[in-house]
Amino acid sequence: MANDGLTELAIMLKDRDKKTPLSITTGTVVSPPPKPLIALGDVISLDGSRLIFSSHLLNGYERRIKFKETDWGETTTVNDGGQGASNHKHYVNLTNEDALIEWTDTLVKGDEVILVPVSDGQLYYVIDKAVRF
Repeated sequence: MANDGLTELAIMLKDRDKKTPLSITTGTVVSPPPKPLIALGDVISLDGSRLIFSSHLLNGYERRIKFKETDWGETTTVNDGGQGASNHKHYVNLTNEDALIEWTDTLVKGDEVILVPVSDGQLYYVIDKAVRF
């Protein structure tokens, strides 16, 4: 029995409805970058070939910044070189010129991360570190 176009469309829609859509989830860092391994539940481990990271999560990530106005920031250091504590100040000139800021941290073992799966579930985007209160 041949199906008409409307029947075929109904079959396709019914087949689509049977699939459980993938949704945002969390995983736990087992091994941090540069050789990442993330546990997704108790059974699945995702290695670097199945993960795409947001760049801001990685050590060495750089971003340009621009200060809105010139300001002098002041920091105080307490130095105890064996002769008691002495206070002295360091001044930092924050100008309105472009500057570069570099992240020096990354994910560590035990961090919880937010994962977004690609539709086939074979690839995951690691979009940020998760924080629970």
